[in-house]
Amino acid sequence: MGRPHFARVLIKKGYAKNIEDAFKKYLSKGAPAYVNKRRVLPEEGIRMIREAGGMAVLAHPKLLRAEAGEFDGILDGLVAAGLEGLEVYSSCQNQEEAERFKAAAVRRHLLATGGSDFHGTNKADVELGHMGNWAGMTYETVSRMKAALANRN
Repeated sequence: MGRPHFARVLIKKGYAKNIEDAFKKYLSKGAPAYVNKRRVLPEEGIRMIREAGGMAVLAHPKLLRAEAGEFDGILDGLVAAGLEGLEVYSSCQNQEEAERFKAAAVRRHLLATGGSDFHGTNKADVELGHMGNWAGMTYETVSRMKAALANRN
C-alpha cells in the first residue's frame, strides 16, 4: 500500500478532487501527511527477509540504472549477502533487458522471477499478470522457489 492508495481514499472522502490534488495538498514532500520512507541497507533488507522466512529477490533491476560492469558488481555484492533471485520478467522491462537479467541470474545460480508490477488501477498500461508478450516465465519458477525455501528448513 502506498501513497496512490491513500490519494484514492482522500478523493472518495471528498478531501481532494483528483490524484494530483491529493498529492499536492497532503502526500507530497512537505505536505501534512507526507512520511519519509524508512531506508535500510540492501544487506540488512536481505537479512530481514530471510530471517522472516522469505526469499530475497531483487525486483526492478532496471531501476538501478547501472551500466553492465557496475550492475555485475552490485549484483555480486547482493548475492554475497544472501540474494536468491532476480526479477527477469516484468512489464517494466523490454525483452532485451530481460535477456540481460536472465543471463546475470543464470551465471549466479539465482532464481529468475517475474511479475506484472500491477499495483492497482493507477497505472493504466499495466495489467494484472501481464509481463509482456515476450515473457516466458513458467510455473517451474514457483516450484523452484518452493523447493529452495523447503531446503532451507
